[in-house]
Amino acid sequence: MTTLSINHIEQTPELKGGVPHIAGRRIPVHRIVIQHAFYNEDAPAIAEAYNLTLGQVHAALSYYYDHMEEINTIIAEEDESYAAAVEQQSFTESTGGEYITAAQARSLLGLSEESRYISRLCREGRLECKKIANRWMVTRSSVEAYNRANPGRGRPSKEQIA
Repeated sequence: MTTLSINHIEQTPELKGGVPHIAGRRIPVHRIVIQHAFYNEDAPAIAEAYNLTLGQVHAALSYYYDHMEEINTIIAEEDESYAAAVEQQSFTESTGGEYITAAQARSLLGLSEESRYISRLCREGRLECKKIANRWMVTRSSVEAYNRANPGRGRPSKEQIA
């Protein structure tokens, strides 16, 4: 007896954060699972929607049933991330855009993306901040005031540019 391997699923660390996806495509397995399990779409409808073969759809579902814990974790993390983004957006809108994300504050101060300086300033009370869904939201006015009080902080000086 020969066991055949059907290679419709790949997992590449540099693609889609390493989540399993349809081989040769950027469609993650968990997207197929969500369409099937949560939206009750059948395999032909999913295949048509994503321009996949039925074999690719069934391979994704088969992969899911063999790796349920892994895929369910990916789905849960995505749900949390989505919920946090929605909460931040609604908070920003409800304050008339007064609050900005820590990433936007880093950009205004000329800090690198990897910098944790904004969260430090928030914890120390040097910026006016609120923690929403485990992420710092900062008032634009406090960032601008900090920038005026600390000129050149995180930015190249005029001498360095010249």
